[in-house]
Amino acid sequence: MKKGLLFVLLLVSLVGFGQCISEITQQSQIDNFAAQFPNCTDLDYLYIHGNNITNLHGLSQITSANVLIIANTEIQNFEGLESLETVSENFLIQENNSLQNFIGFSSLTFLYYVRIYSNNNLTSFQGLDNLESVGSSFHIAGNELLNSLNGLQGLISAGNFSIGDSRITNLEGLNNFSNTGYLGLSNNSQLINLEGLDNLDTIESLGISENSNLINLSGIENLAEITSSVNLYFNENLVSINTLSEVGPIDYYIALNFNLSECAINSVCQSIFQNPDYSVYIDENGTGCNSVPEVEAQCQLKISETDFSKNLSVFPNPVSFILNIESSNNISFEKAKVYSTLGKLILETSEKQINLETLSAGIYFVEVVTDKGSVKKKIVKE
Repeated sequence: MKKGLLFVLLLVSLVGFGQCISEITQQSQIDNFAAQFPNCTDLDYLYIHGNNITNLHGLSQITSANVLIIANTEIQNFEGLESLETVSENFLIQENNSLQNFIGFSSLTFLYYVRIYSNNNLTSFQGLDNLESVGSSFHIAGNELLNSLNGLQGLISAGNFSIGDSRITNLEGLNNFSNTGYLGLSNNSQLINLEGLDNLDTIESLGISENSNLINLSGIENLAEITSSVNLYFNENLVSINTLSEVGPIDYYIALNFNLSECAINSVCQSIFQNPDYSVYIDENGTGCNSVPEVEAQCQLKISETDFSKNLSVFPNPVSFILNIESSNNISFEKAKVYSTLGKLILETSEKQINLETLSAGIYFVEVVTDKGSVKKKIVKE
């Protein structure tokens, strides 16, 4: 009895899918879709391709699909698919040379695997505004005119997210994106920074390569943790990675970023000092970031400067009259110099108590010179 019931259910399922066409190659098939397949709303597989296909207006009854592939058509948008809510497996949009945006996908809220590839006139993601989640990977590549991620404002999470070969200058449009595994940015020739990732908090890995105009990584200041690795490769104008300073010790690969001279940020230093727990490869960047030993020396120097500064105190700050200098027993005070904000020397003394009563209110710098070196402190004169 149970076997018979299972057979009936399977037969019904197959009949249901059998009522739906799996491949469309002509505009006439789309135009006559509702008349020929009136009960076809939930699809297993649909492959739409053909350079005589110019619109999808006849597909308005479709509400879901397991696999949807649209390739090599002449459509400009996706008007006609306004009822489509989910694609549970593969969603592939590729080589549609007239496609400009995603208008028509207004009901689409979930996708599983996404590949947007080589749509040469695509300029934005306008129309995907209600897409909230991508279960697996979201790959965008080879869309030569893509200059904006506008339309992805609703996207909150994706298993992985990558974009390459585009003309985007930043990541505005991903402002609500908070959760992903791998974030990859490659060969985006106009990309300058990562502005737009305001809500990105934790990721597994970051890969940034061959973005020839990328200057810095500003935009990920709220990124609290990277759990696995960072790969920075051949970004020839990259000069700063300071926004990665507090992401924790991780594996680093930093190479061929010819203008990057400062790599001794906290997370890199932590990764070097905790070797072999973490793998760090640094090579052929700017002077100061050419090798692991070179960066390690800078890290050691920063630690020394920090420890040195902790053993000196200058108070009160703000100060009205007398500024006091105190040092630990292992540091011998020699003299102090007071400078204006323009770097002009105002006074020099060998006393640990400095009378600043005659100075105008404002900001000054005090250089404390000792037998272990010197350190500058900013003070405010009231």
